[in-house]
Amino acid sequence: FERGFLGYYGLGAGAFVGLLEWPRGKRMKGRTMPRSYQEFLSPVVSKLGVFGSNYFIRSLMHLILSVPSFFELPLVIGGIVLAGTGVVYFYAAIRGEKWAPIPIRKNRTGGGKTHQAPSQPPPRLPDDVQR
Repeated sequence: FERGFLGYYGLGAGAFVGLLEWPRGKRMKGRTMPRSYQEFLSPVVSKLGVFGSNYFIRSLMHLILSVPSFFELPLVIGGIVLAGTGVVYFYAAIRGEKWAPIPIRKNRTGGGKTHQAPSQPPPRLPDDVQR
């Protein structure tokens, strides 16, 4: 393959973007449900400083990463997705959004209420009405 190195580029860029995007950011309003294993990657993204939290920079990064993908046919769909992600991040940056880590909460164990099983079965429709 003449441009086979672009395949390796696509794999590396995909892994980088996947690791960068895995930790879900804190919402501006309401509660945010963290993803599994997010507690391991959130500190890494936080340590990136402005490169991890500023959506203008993320937008530019996604757009730059998408450019080489348009030179090899199997990578075009990934390039379109990366470019679209860059546009969405740019729109979010214009609206004033930025990435902030979700505060890590300790698991709530103990002190919970134990619910008893119901003593009566739920009401059922008669057999002739069900059919």
